[in-house]
Amino acid sequence: MTEHPNKNNPVTLGCGTLILIGLIVLIFGNNGTQELDRKIDQLNKDVQELKTLNQQQNEELRQLKNMVETLIN
Repeated sequence: MTEHPNKNNPVTLGCGTLILIGLIVLIFGNNGTQELDRKIDQLNKDVQELKTLNQQQNEELRQLKNMVETLIN
């Protein structure tokens, strides 16, 4: 029985192969993230709008409280 001549030689990847693998991962690795980024941006805008509305409501409540206290006194 004869041994395969490359049995003791490890398989190596050349620089070009590694660059090609990197490009493939770069191109296909970000697939779908643009939609996720858009949704996150929209969510951040919605949260900011809610914060603003909450601040407005708090100010209105303070004004109403002051009006009620003025009427009571």
